[in-house]
Amino acid sequence: MRFRDFKINEANLTTSSKSSIPAYISAVNDLLTKNTILQVGITQPNVFDFRPDSGQSISSLKDIITGTGIDLNGQEVKQIKVGQLYKSELIKNTAGQKSFNKGEIVEGYHATAAFARLVKRPNKPITLDDIKKIIPNLENGKTFVQKATEIENPIADEFHLTIKLKPQQWNAFKDPKTLNFLAGIIDNVIEDANQETARFAETYEKNGRFDFVRIIGDGVSGETETKTDIRFENETEKKFAEYSLKVGSTKQIHQVGGGAKTASMESRFEILQNELFNVHGRASIADISSIKSQFLKSKNIFSAQKLAYQAAAQSIDNNLKNDNEEKEFLQTLLKALKYWLVRDNEDIKLKQFDSNSTYILNAKKLNDLYYRDDLDLVARYFDSPKSKLPIIKIFDKITNKTLITIRTYQSQGYIRNYIEKGNLFKELTMEKEMKAIK
Repeated sequence: MRFRDFKINEANLTTSSKSSIPAYISAVNDLLTKNTILQVGITQPNVFDFRPDSGQSISSLKDIITGTGIDLNGQEVKQIKVGQLYKSELIKNTAGQKSFNKGEIVEGYHATAAFARLVKRPNKPITLDDIKKIIPNLENGKTFVQKATEIENPIADEFHLTIKLKPQQWNAFKDPKTLNFLAGIIDNVIEDANQETARFAETYEKNGRFDFVRIIGDGVSGETETKTDIRFENETEKKFAEYSLKVGSTKQIHQVGGGAKTASMESRFEILQNELFNVHGRASIADISSIKSQFLKSKNIFSAQKLAYQAAAQSIDNNLKNDNEEKEFLQTLLKALKYWLVRDNEDIKLKQFDSNSTYILNAKKLNDLYYRDDLDLVARYFDSPKSKLPIIKIFDKITNKTLITIRTYQSQGYIRNYIEKGNLFKELTMEKEMKAIK
């Protein structure tokens, strides 16, 4: 799916999400009661064993654990901070966080919350308990049906809920502990249902006609063909709404692979030219043909990648500078931006949940970019300050706000190209934002 597997990598105050900390603290306390030997450090093999003293418990990541250990310099260690612990599989498993995909799971909770809001009558906000009552009735890939009688009419509307997830994600979705682990995000899912879905719930409750509504959360089918994760279908009115979901603060909206580890330089060049900078044949935003011979002669993948990104940044910038009065290149760029956000279906909206807010982005609003005379878009090449991998940024020269970032990502020998939305992109497409209720 389009969401990264969620794993604990660090447990310090700056990188841990608000919702993950309680489960992590609970796991550490469980291990402390068993006098389990803990490991200290960030990554293997640079960790050392630490035997905690008996009778301890913690309540925050700042707490101190006392005990004995020998660090990597051979020095005796008598105490450590909780945030210094190595996040081993033992801790992850104890916390019940066995590498599940939280994005896919939230698809299930989002669909369930919307369903709960529609069937609750008389019309009023739902709570976490309403979601918990529905989940035990659900089977993976099967449809759960519930009728709800209108308030002023003897009409029973019919609502169908279908959630389809991969087996590992389904097991996590059904596990009550997952709701606690994702507490902050679930609060926003519920708030979204009480605001967005509530508009339909109020209409269905008293419109005096039979409503037949299907809610589908599908984390399995059509992963490569569509960006739809949730569909709302009203068969009575023939009205449909589709959403692509993101979870967390991720900026990524699309990615293009860089080829297999053994891919030839020719193959890698074709991917960059045709799939990335020609947007899968839909919009040619950059021409890197001028550096092809240099690229093919490169023995280092990363130096070749830099050559391509530098050429592409220059090509995009030249296109932006030389665009004529009809703004032909801007129309091409708009096609690319829309495809990266929703592929070929502009009716899909992106809904993103994090622990602080929920917002909805509408690809159709990107059309406003065509009429904005107050923007001066430019493209520039950068090296990432941390990884030193190549980056292209398209941004407004006046405000310095980023429209889109194309960056190289490397992991375990694989190269990927990530497309990330910037603040200007978010502002242009923002349809609604709901702040978390604290």
